Amino acid sequence: MLSASGVILAGTIGLLVKLAFPTEGSPEQALKARRLEQQQECEHLVKTKLLYPASYKLASRFSETRDDGAQRTFEWTFTSRSKDGATGRGLARCKASNHLHMATIEVRQVE
Repeated sequence: MLSASGVILAGTIGLLVKLAFPTEGSPEQALKARRLEQQQECEHLVKTKLLYPASYKLASRFSETRDDGAQRTFEWTFTSRSKDGATGRGLARCKASNHLHMATIEVRQVE
């Protein structure tokens, strides 16, 4: 992730030039910024597991249950239509890599 830019001022006879270049943010900032991206990827994975993905609705906030530096684990509940047309509640647990664009999902019905 790129944050504030560094600046170099260079001067020659009668000419002043300002050069800007991006600098890297801290690793902690980069990991924090990936949280939303990871949650979106996890939601996408849940929808691929559902019989009726269009009926997916988030029922609770994402809770981050673990972050060991290499991956984050999120849990949340959602509602979706079941094959008999009723609305059911599900629990999702997603493990998302902090460094790669990879995640695994576990989905189960709770009601």
